[in-house]
Amino acid sequence: VKPLPEYQGEKKVFDSYGNEIQSEEDNSKENYFRRVLTIAKYYDVYQMLAQGGVVPSSERTYTGPQIREALGRSLGVTDVIFTCENVKNIKYLKEVRICLGLDYKPMNCPDTVLGENNCGNNSHINYPEAPY
Repeated sequence: VKPLPEYQGEKKVFDSYGNEIQSEEDNSKENYFRRVLTIAKYYDVYQMLAQGGVVPSSERTYTGPQIREALGRSLGVTDVIFTCENVKNIKYLKEVRICLGLDYKPMNCPDTVLGENNCGNNSHINYPEAPY
């Protein structure tokens, strides 16, 4: 098995979250990131958004509740975290975070992390098509 490629910020992410792995044999960067990638493939955020009617578009924008409902409906939760990036006073969907329990099943995100959603409820959030 080839090790995962190095990328900027890997140490910070692993130090923050990877140390929570219980088994000493599983507590390696490669195993942690392999597990993260497996979970990311299983919980396909793009597909969840599309199933909820939130699709990439250069013409349409979405509100925070529309994005939250699309993700929550697929996951069976009410609280998810997503952040936006403001570029020249235009908000773009930047990141989606899903909170998982120790059993890797979706759970409502704790109140302590819900404040990280910086998109606003009534904002016009752009979710453009990928440029490739």
